[in-house]
Amino acid sequence: SILEPDLSLADDLAVDSMELLEVALSLEDAFDVAVPQRRLDGVRTCGQLVDLVLSLVTRRAATHGTPALRPVFGPARDPWSGCCYAA
Repeated sequence: SILEPDLSLADDLAVDSMELLEVALSLEDAFDVAVPQRRLDGVRTCGQLVDLVLSLVTRRAATHGTPALRPVFGPARDPWSGCCYAA
């Protein structure tokens, strides 16, 4: 299934604060960024989490003069399968 931007992490996906912290730690490792707790505290939806990580990756890239993101997969031809992008 596809994670929609407006899905609530707590209500729709039953993610508690400890699980969100584990997700943040995984994202830090995967994208080589630091996720500040104060910014993580404001995250309520999947879209907010993606926006947070994108902003951190973009800031890191600007600081280090490297590309922020590169498309790995384009939009899927089958509209039911979604699309994917990676750092």
